[in-house]
Amino acid sequence: WSARLETARASTMVLQAIFALAAVTLVAAGSTGDLGREAASPSPRGVDPAAATAYPALDARTKFTCDGGGTSVDVARINDEYCDCKDGTDEPGTSACLNGVFHCRNRGHQPKKLPASQVNDGVCDCCDGSDEHGGRVQCGNACGALGASFREELAETVRRAREGVDKKRVLVAAAPAKREAWQKDIARLTKEIDRQTLKTEKAMKLKSNAERAEKAANSAAEALTKLQEAKEAVEAAAKKLEDAEKDPDPAATADAVDAADAADAVDAAD
Repeated sequence: WSARLETARASTMVLQAIFALAAVTLVAAGSTGDLGREAASPSPRGVDPAAATAYPALDARTKFTCDGGGTSVDVARINDEYCDCKDGTDEPGTSACLNGVFHCRNRGHQPKKLPASQVNDGVCDCCDGSDEHGGRVQCGNACGALGASFREELAETVRRAREGVDKKRVLVAAAPAKREAWQKDIARLTKEIDRQTLKTEKAMKLKSNAERAEKAANSAAEALTKLQEAKEAVEAAAKKLEDAEKDPDPAATADAVDAADAADAVDAAD
């Protein structure tokens, strides 16, 4: 279920990306990309099209209402570089109101909102250049190129998302069989580990017994060597004693006594 949920989420992301691409493409398709059309718009400069109905035609005799209905001004006072409304809505296309908001239509790309302080400040913030209409700086219209680049990136995102969803579906479809195979592998490996554990324990016991046997063998070999040395010393003393008995020289007798003492010492040590 978790894998299916992830697949559904991925599919939703693909749909969202497709809808976004379609929306941007429609905007680009309906765009002429020139500032002349912006200037010819029936709503005042800087007004979000979604709020255009709040602004009467420039030649209308009606008043413009702002501040939640608390203030009314002549239509001619809209964008006159003087802030009449506390909410700043009478100056959508100038920097007169500190809390004003300028809407960049950016036909061919994505719309953008700017604080009023960025209008006619000498910096081209809107890709269509509409925020710099005061003549301080000349801004070109880069919305077409930016929009095209953005749509290419979005199309690539959609392509990769679709590819990811397809791979996810294949993975989810193969998951039950893989899971069953892995469970069998786990059971098999668990048994092999148990068998290998027993073998290892037996081998460690054999190693321990072998180390004890080796130690005993070394001790026996050392004892044997000492016994052989003692035997050789006794045999040498006996030989000298026998020679001394046959030789009347007192020096030979002294050597025989020394050899006998040495043999007794070796025998006592063993």
